[in-house]
Amino acid sequence: IDNLILKLETKKQELLTYINDEIERKISLIHRQYSSYNEHIQRTTGFLQFSIEALKQSDPYAYLQVCHGLNRKCSYLEESFSDEYECKPHTSYEIDFTFDTEYLYRDIHRLQFQQIKPPSSPRFIAEQCVCHDNESETSSGVLAWSMRDIGAIQGFILELDNGTIGSEFRQVYDGNETMCAIDGLLPSCVYTARIKAYNQAGESSYSECITLHSSSVDWFTFNPHTTHPDIKFLSNEFHSITCLSLQDRVALGSRGFRHGIHYWEITIQCYDDKSDPAFGIARFDVSKENMLGKDSKSWCMYIDSQRSWFMHNGQHTNRINGGISIGSVIGILLDLTNSTLSFYINDQPHGPIAFSNLTQGDVYYPAVSLNKNVQLTLVSGLDLP
Repeated sequence: IDNLILKLETKKQELLTYINDEIERKISLIHRQYSSYNEHIQRTTGFLQFSIEALKQSDPYAYLQVCHGLNRKCSYLEESFSDEYECKPHTSYEIDFTFDTEYLYRDIHRLQFQQIKPPSSPRFIAEQCVCHDNESETSSGVLAWSMRDIGAIQGFILELDNGTIGSEFRQVYDGNETMCAIDGLLPSCVYTARIKAYNQAGESSYSECITLHSSSVDWFTFNPHTTHPDIKFLSNEFHSITCLSLQDRVALGSRGFRHGIHYWEITIQCYDDKSDPAFGIARFDVSKENMLGKDSKSWCMYIDSQRSWFMHNGQHTNRINGGISIGSVIGILLDLTNSTLSFYINDQPHGPIAFSNLTQGDVYYPAVSLNKNVQLTLVSGLDLP
């Protein structure tokens, strides 16, 4: 109440200051008008005195010399009087000011006195907190919560981690709804959420945490925007590809992986027994004009009709007998929990773990390289072997 009274007193002083300034402005205008009129009257009085003395002149010749000028001056003064002199002042005695107090009176009348304290903690409604499995590149989920006394709440702050153990919480929602949709969840991750409420008096403590388990399968296709232009797509769903060039060209998947364990397969639809297509993973900025595994940004197994090798940064390792033919199925297992990459052929492990030193936290995209004599079809969203 004291603060309200202080605010009103402040506004009162502002109003009085405005009124005083307006009064001084109006008085200044009247003074300027008075000075202007007084100066004009003095000039006119001087001319009248001169005219009286001229009329007393006894010499007709001298009078005739000045009478024309006197008549012209008199006509000018007559016109200037009608133009410059007004019957009303240049400003009104009233102050043009409107003070609207209707809303203030209404708010004061509605003023209620009640004790306000920080709200209690919200609680999640477990049966309504779910993840949705779909064929998009990322999963989505819904979180719902409730309060015992929703009337004392101004809003809620919902926080979510990034799906890894020990990761920091980040704010994903601030509002007064009791439900929030969460998009962009990575597959095969366990997300932890917490929420708190707030009002004018402060914030509640955090609720008990709840977890969201995102889908364990990964749906993706080849990405036409990040794939070499010599790659030709054979289906509208971007699953089947071939190449228009005799040189090896790289195609990337539409989803990159940073966490979790992921498995996908590629079926050989067309093969001439001479080419050596490569299968594996790559970073987003891998060279698209060279065979996969030639640079430091790709890891692969390249294979022909009789044998295969693992390759990274141009280094070949682990020659393994056994090749591919039309109908062969290449399986790729990317385990980012243990930083490994392994391969399968026709549902059987092919050689040892190919790579075991993948950098944690980097984003890896499914990738292949092929030339004109190869046609491949991608199958994603598979369970782990």
